Parts: sequence; structure tokens; C-alpha cells
Amino acid sequence: LTRILDHYADDCELFSVPRREGEPRHDAPLSGHVALGRQWSRLLSAEPDLRLELIAVFRGARSVAILYRAVHRNVTRLDYFEFNAEGLICRGLTLDE
Repeated sequence: LTRILDHYADDCELFSVPRREGEPRHDAPLSGHVALGRQWSRLLSAEPDLRLELIAVFRGARSVAILYRAVHRNVTRLDYFEFNAEGLICRGLTLDE
């Protein structure tokens, strides 16, 4: 979990789609390491067979978009990340198909 969080700025904001069928959508972002750590912890606990297959990576100015398939759920997603001056993720957005 620490290795994941090391890629994010302390004041990061992430907008995400529900990870499980029936979860409500949230318009408010996950903000900061504490909220992000809780989310990752829940995800990793609930999905021990988590497996992601990389499809494509798109690079932009201080940003990257990663297209992947969540193999264990057979869902394709795109994660978009913006980086701060220190090279840490400061903003992110997950898009579902």
C-alpha cells in the first residue's frame, strides 16, 4: 500500500467510478493520502485476485492516460492522471466503458 501511495501527492484529488456493481457514484473526489489509502486498502482486501491487463498508454503534458482491462471483472477502464512539479499524481480521473 505504501508503494502505491508513494506515487501520489499528499493533496491529490481522484474522481472514480464505483468499483462494484450497485455502489453509488460519488461526485466528490477522494482527497488526500488518508482517503486514498482507505480506498486502496478496501479495494485490495475485496479483490485479492485483482489482475489488470495493460492495453495502451497515452502521454501528455504533465499527464498520462492508461487504458487497461480489469481481467477479474472483464471491464475496460481508462485512468487519467496529472502530475505536479515534483512528478507526483495530483489529480486523477477513472472512466468506465
